[in-house]
Amino acid sequence: SIVTISYNQAPFLEQAIASVLDQDHPDIEYIVVDPGSTDGSRDIIERYRPRISRILFEPDKGAADGLNKGFAQATGALFFFLNSDDLLLPGAVSRAAAHFAAHPQADILMGNTFIIDAQGRTVRRVYTDKFDARQWVKVAKETGARYIVFLLKHHDGCCLWDTKHMDYNIMKTPFGRDVVKELSAACKK
Repeated sequence: SIVTISYNQAPFLEQAIASVLDQDHPDIEYIVVDPGSTDGSRDIIERYRPRISRILFEPDKGAADGLNKGFAQATGALFFFLNSDDLLLPGAVSRAAAHFAAHPQADILMGNTFIIDAQGRTVRRVYTDKFDARQWVKVAKETGARYIVFLLKHHDGCCLWDTKHMDYNIMKTPFGRDVVKELSAACKK
């Protein structure tokens, strides 16, 4: 299950949606949440309605609430969040599903990332290694990212870390208290 939350992201939204719908994995449940965009985003979402599993056009209380609403509709074995100004590389979902199939004990999968600008040009590449909260806080600060999201594959919940306020919201059920403690410590350094 892939959830995309969007609010007034029309310049980027169509590419984000297409990057999900063009994946080669045969079993993707795609949920798009928009709490009230007024910039043409909803028109873009409507154009893709026949290929989107669920669309939620209802007010929410912010990004965490929107994700909660999207994941509450999700029925997949794996949960993934794609922001409306992010893209999936071709084959990303199949590779992630294959990794989880080969490593059923894994809860979180983090892939390497390309940081791109508004024109789609690669600014730099970020390589993931073992989970290191300090690295993610550093990347968030350098790129101006507003949120860092951590998801568990077993539907236990997710943590939305707000880099602007250096605070978090645990969604659905408590999870990853160690991740939250690590993020808190990293932000204080």
